[in-house]
Amino acid sequence: MKSKHSIFYLLWQQNTISNWPIYHNLYDKCHADLTKHCLPMLGDKSAARIIAYEAILELFVQLDYRKVKNPDIWIINLVAEKCQHYRTNAVT
Repeated sequence: MKSKHSIFYLLWQQNTISNWPIYHNLYDKCHADLTKHCLPMLGDKSAARIIAYEAILELFVQLDYRKVKNPDIWIINLVAEKCQHYRTNAVT
């Protein structure tokens, strides 16, 4: 079951019912929070913004298929994996 109190679940829900003003506010908050989370791991604001955007898109897909039980933990783990992958590939 999805967490009804998750900001990421609310973002997905508003996207689904096409309530654009609410969706954009939620998206901006989620994207900003994820970008801030990525920035210390990457040190590159542009890369952090891209990873945050990609993570939100992947979350939408997973929530559509009901594969995510806790969107907050899931997306933070995904962002950490993406940041690690970016750092590994940036060095080589």
